[in-house]
Amino acid sequence: MSQLWRHYDQSNSTLVSNNVWSLAKGKNGIVYIGSTGGLNSLENGIMKTYNVGDNYINDIRSVWAYGDTLWVAPAYNGFLSFSKNVWKYYDPINTALSTLGFGISKKDSLYRVTNSFSWWNGSTWTAIISYFSQANNLFVDNQENIWLLSNNEGITKYKNGQIISWRNNIDPSSPQYIPSGSIHDMIQDSAGIYWIASNNGLLRFDGQSFQVYNKANSGIASNFARCMAIDKTGKLWIGTLDSGLCSYDGTNWKTYNIVNSPLRSTIINDVLVDDSNRVWIAHGSKKNFLNPNGQGILVLDQIKDATDNRSPNSPA
Repeated sequence: MSQLWRHYDQSNSTLVSNNVWSLAKGKNGIVYIGSTGGLNSLENGIMKTYNVGDNYINDIRSVWAYGDTLWVAPAYNGFLSFSKNVWKYYDPINTALSTLGFGISKKDSLYRVTNSFSWWNGSTWTAIISYFSQANNLFVDNQENIWLLSNNEGITKYKNGQIISWRNNIDPSSPQYIPSGSIHDMIQDSAGIYWIASNNGLLRFDGQSFQVYNKANSGIASNFARCMAIDKTGKLWIGTLDSGLCSYDGTNWKTYNIVNSPLRSTIINDVLVDDSNRVWIAHGSKKNFLNPNGQGILVLDQIKDATDNRSPNSPA
């Protein structure tokens, strides 16, 4: 068996921009793609382009898919949902806010983080935390806890009106200490363990204590972890800011970079595992940087048969 890589960019597909920020997995195998050029989806090998909203909004920074509904966060241009071919606005257009994290609870409550943390009361956003510093993301776990991820103040957990925070600028012996203040992504595995992408590498959190995996003590390629996904075997896939993509199966580490794989950049913006256990990688540009040099999307099929005549180093 060998690995098959497939590359999508503007030269070989209808991708509206090579500067891809965000990926989301929808129903029936569809993958949504948010980029500086707008919104695409890919389903059964067919790429589709969407006109976002009534004003054809582009520069889509984040996308999320829940059930039959897609949620879209443009840069400073409102927040929208798309269902049954209808766009719905949850913010005025041309707003100064960007939705940086979003999630839906099992009770269908909508939560988001901008420069505040809010829930949707049916007609407007109601603040739970009126100011949240340097938000990066939001995560809803299997126990209905809402986690807020900050670029400078660690993580905050919310449930049923209770708020608990873990900070980096306090005594390390405190139970509320976290080994990094800059947190970018968070996921939960089948055993209930949390994995956290930070500026101090990968953090493992069992709800009580943290374990750090960084360049000093593990095989991770960079301390600047940015995004994560878990595949069907339980393997972690970690995208880094500067050193490509890493995988970790609980014992072994592996790094994919521009030398040993078809990656065209070591900057990873997002990573996703689809229903076929393929790994999707948005790479090549840094959010909010001028003149980004995006490289589109790479898709790694982990179990493709060698008769495809492609080696791990050969892009499709």
